[in-house]
Parts: sequence; C-alpha cells; structure tokens
Amino acid sequence: MFPDPHNNLDVLEALVKGLKGEKVHIHGLGEDNIISLNKAIGRLKSIGELSEELEVRLLIDAEYTYLNPALRILSLAMMLQFNRTKPLVAYTYQNYLKQTHDQVVKDCLFIRSKGAGFATKLVRGAYMHKERQMAKDSGYDDPVNPTFEATSDTYNQSMEHLLDAIQREPDKCYVVIASHNEDTVKHAVHEIDKRSLSTNNGTIFFGQSYGMSDYLSSSLGHAGFAVYKSTPYGPVDETIPYLHRRALENSSVLGGTQKERQLLWKTLVSRVTFGLLPRNSQRVQ
Repeated sequence: MFPDPHNNLDVLEALVKGLKGEKVHIHGLGEDNIISLNKAIGRLKSIGELSEELEVRLLIDAEYTYLNPALRILSLAMMLQFNRTKPLVAYTYQNYLKQTHDQVVKDCLFIRSKGAGFATKLVRGAYMHKERQMAKDSGYDDPVNPTFEATSDTYNQSMEHLLDAIQREPDKCYVVIASHNEDTVKHAVHEIDKRSLSTNNGTIFFGQSYGMSDYLSSSLGHAGFAVYKSTPYGPVDETIPYLHRRALENSSVLGGTQKERQLLWKTLVSRVTFGLLPRNSQRVQ
C-alpha cells in the first residue's frame, strides 16, 4: 500500500517502465509478489495498447480507501504511458472522501506537467458506512465527509477544477460527471455553459446507471450532451449488492424515483391519447 503516489515517484516510474515492457522490481516486495505484480502489469499493458489501437476509453473504478492508493498509482502510471496522444485512461475519484479535491488538483497538475492527458470519472462514493465503521474500529479519523452537503461541495469543486482544465486544454483532458443527483447535474450544466465549453468534442460526459435517473439521462441527451448508461451484469448475488450501493450513493435517488414514475405515467397517458397504446391499457401502480 502506497500512502501517496507523489511520495513514491520511484515506484510510479518503475510501473511506467513495466507498462513499456520492462520487468518491475520494487524494494520491499517478496519474490512471489514481484511475480504477481509483473503479471498484472503485463495484463494492463495489453489492455492499454488495445485501448490505444481502438481508441477506446478506459475508466478505472475506485474501491475502499485501503485499496485506492494502489489503484491510484497504477492509474497514474497508465495515464503517463497511454495518454500521450490523447486522454484515454481515466481514474475514478470518490468525492465523499475529504481529501478527494486535493488529490484531483495534485494529480491533474502532475500528469499535465509530464505532457500526458488527464482524465477522470467523478462519483460520490459507495462505501460510506463501511468506511466509517473501519475508521471507528481501527481508531483513525473518519475519511468521509460529515454531511451530504459537504460531499456535494467537494464534488462541485473537483468538477469545476476539471472544467477549468478542459477550458485551457480541451485536447488533453476529459471528465465523466457520473451522478444521479439532479442538483449536481444542473450545477454541472450551468458551469459548462458559463465556460462556453463544447458538448460534442469528447471532453465532457455525463453518466448514470441503467434504470436510475433515466429522466436526467434523457434530458441531457436531448440537450446535446454525451451520456453513457452503465449496465451491470453478472451473478445475482453480486449484481444486486452493486445496484444497492449505487442507490445508497445518493439520498436524492429515492426522490428521483418518484419523479421518474410521474414522468413515465405522463408519457403513457400521452401515448394513449395519441393512439400509440390501446386505451384499455391498465395503469401499473
């Protein structure tokens, strides 16, 4: 576990060399771990090279705080290696964590100082309760923002910093604004309009999970924004907990669900009125 990639630049440099095909040696790791690490870097190298060939973006997810330092340093290494021509690799920043905005600023400055493109996916975060319990059990400071409003402030600060970076260098940055929160989306649209940023050049995306906040996705799409819908798949015992965490990320999802029901009913009524559905269709409660 590396506390801060910027305090382990020798490790970061070794990982970049590994992505170029060299064998990685990191002081303090046993031989078995070195073998496993080199196998993992080999797989990341293959994925990154295919991403370059196909020009497909790679979005690396975040996890619990005890895993994030390793994920972050690997992601930064991949940015340095594969974002030279255009930003393809993006790391996910969880804005329910107190330190996220500072990390975004530091990482963006560092990657751009090395001549590579910087890309991010911004989320609120999905492990709040477990993170707080782990902090309590282990006796360290709670890493999670104390309130929903504080998380929104962190999210907005991170987003605005990235929009400023895109305004300066639209060919070297992109951001995925992944949120089910209507206020966050409205704020993002306002900040994009304020900066007169283009919505069709592949630098700004919105994202929501399939089946969640679809009314936001539809409105954004009609307004000309690029939107992706995340569709989870896999065994039920893994997929349902994933969807449950997505719902818990944002307390406004429940309110949004009510709005979606109202909009769906309005759409059904209009389709019956215009003959698109049979008039004896029964209302689904």
